[in-house]
Amino acid sequence: MPRFNRRRPRGGLALLLAGIVIAACAAVSFDKRGGSDYLESITDAVRGFDARAVISLIFPGDKEISANSGAIPAMSGTPGAEVHFIDVGQGKAVLIISEGEAALIDCGDTGKGAQVAGYLRRQGISKISILAASHPHADHIGDMDKLVEEFEVGIFIMPDLPDALIPTTRTFTRLLSALDEKGLQITIAKPGEVFPLGGGALRILGPVGEYDNLNDMSVICRFEYGEVSFLFTGDAEEAAEEAAAERYHRRGLLRADVLDVGHHGSKSSTSQNFLDLVNPRIAVISCGMDNGYGHPAREALERLSGAEVYRTDIHGTVVIKTDGLGITVQQS
Repeated sequence: MPRFNRRRPRGGLALLLAGIVIAACAAVSFDKRGGSDYLESITDAVRGFDARAVISLIFPGDKEISANSGAIPAMSGTPGAEVHFIDVGQGKAVLIISEGEAALIDCGDTGKGAQVAGYLRRQGISKISILAASHPHADHIGDMDKLVEEFEVGIFIMPDLPDALIPTTRTFTRLLSALDEKGLQITIAKPGEVFPLGGGALRILGPVGEYDNLNDMSVICRFEYGEVSFLFTGDAEEAAEEAAAERYHRRGLLRADVLDVGHHGSKSSTSQNFLDLVNPRIAVISCGMDNGYGHPAREALERLSGAEVYRTDIHGTVVIKTDGLGITVQQS
């Protein structure tokens, strides 16, 4: 099980830095009582030291990581967050657990509902705070109607589809009927909206435009917990990726430690420009063994060569845990 370790100062330097940190914390408290001159003297004392080293003494973690733009701070003293890339064969189902609250993005193909429901129950989940359908293809929403029926659902999110792309499939109409019977309204995925989840949040980034390809209408979202972030792109292909890159490249909101690889590793997704902005340390591909689509494509794997790649067809369910600073990976 790979683990990403932080570098920590040692010996006398560590003790010196620890002393400075303690003094600085005391100074902050003193400053609130009007001792600004003392705070300034402490600031001068720490000038020249590596801020990362100082922070690592206060917040020990598993991985050295820079703060993400717009990151949601994790609540102190909490158990952290987990992201489960569930092995559902040729499909996608991603479970996020953040301090006891659950979000589910997609649920695999038709016939996988009982498997996903059983997996959620084994995690102790009875309520899905956020249920998101990235887009209404069967390998993403197959038995989502059964999950709506069996679990309490807080918010249901899906993209705002143009009329020409609204499916008439039984899979989709069953889902709409289940939502109606439960009295659940559809929350349209609007870029910029942030949905709290435990000590973290799910931030909607896309789709940022309207496309004639249902894959490109996929919800793009980012789960943020402390300094660690996960990016999910559904089946978004190059057109949607490039639009998102153009919109967010200056704000750093596509940057993520973990990338849920788009369209099961298809060569038409994970374009180089988009991948350069995400710059993930870990990439997870949800796909089925010996699937008929050739996923993941050789071209996509080559572009992902700079990341640690996990595949559900090879590694099974992949679980990534974080305390807001470090990340660990488990396979099952």
